Parts: sequence; C-alpha cells; structure tokens
Amino acid sequence: MKKKIIKIENLNKFFIINRKKFKVNKNINFSIFKGETLSIIGESGSGKSTLARIIVQLQKSDSGKIFYYSENHFVYDLNKLKKREIISLRNEIQIIFQNSLTTINPKFRIKDIIGEGLIIQKKVKNKKDIKYKQKIVEIMKLCGISLDLMDRFPNELSGGQRQRVNIAKTLILKPKFVICDEIVSALDVTTQKQILNLIKKIQK
Repeated sequence: MKKKIIKIENLNKFFIINRKKFKVNKNINFSIFKGETLSIIGESGSGKSTLARIIVQLQKSDSGKIFYYSENHFVYDLNKLKKREIISLRNEIQIIFQNSLTTINPKFRIKDIIGEGLIIQKKVKNKKDIKYKQKIVEIMKLCGISLDLMDRFPNELSGGQRQRVNIAKTLILKPKFVICDEIVSALDVTTQKQILNLIKKIQK
C-alpha cells in the first residue's frame, strides 16, 4: 500500500480587490501518495501558484486543512503549525519556482547558492565542514551541472543552467515532497525536455 504524503481538505483562498471578494481556490480536495506525480492545470491567474504557496506555507488559506504525513510518522495540519515548526519541516517539503533569478542570490557563488539550505537546516556545521562540499558536488553531478561552474555567479550561467542550480539547491536537502511551479515554462523546448527528464530521474 502506498504511503500518503499530502491530503488537502476543503481548502479555500480569496483575495479582496476593490472591495470585492475573489475566490482563487474553491473547495480544493486531493491526496498525493509517495512516488506519485500530480499535475494541476489551469489558465494564468487561476490560482495554481497560490495553491502551491499555500501548501508550503508561504501563504495562508482562509479555510480548509492541509495534512502532511511526515517521515517520523506524525501527521501535521500545516495550517496550524507555528513559524518555527514550519521551518523545521522545510527539509521535507520544498518548492521550485519558475523564475530562478528571483529565488537565487545574485551575489552568491553557485556552490553557496546550492549549499545554503544545508547551513539553514543545520545539516552541516559550517562551510568548512567536509560534508558541505561533498554534498554540493554530489547534487551538482546528479543535476547535470558542470563542477567548473561551482565558483561562477548566476549572471554567468544560461537560463537552463540557472534552473538546474535552482533544482539542485532544493534537492540537496533530500525533501520528501516537492512542488514544481511551472519550472520549465520560461525555457526553450530542448531545455524543457532535459529538465523534466532530470526531475523524473530523481523521482525514481
């Protein structure tokens, strides 16, 4: 029997614009199991990204429940967790955004962009920890990023290379649940195929 990871019950989100209430997510219900891929399709502005941000708690819903079935066998209602509790789950629940330029620090070298989460989540003591570089090299190879780019800055990379870095910095934490928010829509067709094949490979 497959292990359930996420269950969403009656989730609703609305925004108020010019004193009018607009519901962008209405009575959302679904479950996701380990190893599954769920695609959410809709027009621009239909609430897909809002839903993604709500699941990872970058935004709050107005009603409904989001249950996360963690590796430690606890079931969390994400909407009820405190900020520090959400942060502690960041290594298990991650999101990869469409525009890599808005999610990576342009002043950081590639190795430190990828390794930043290791420091935040206390997976290593500091950048001098031998595991820090080992984990960065390992994930760069897995994501098809040349090690020659390790000391480069984001503006020295192509769009496809930056998106691979974006994926690597997420996957280095070995999350159990990853949301991909239109991660290939800004890339050319060839690069789109490469990125999607990479995601499928890592999922296995």
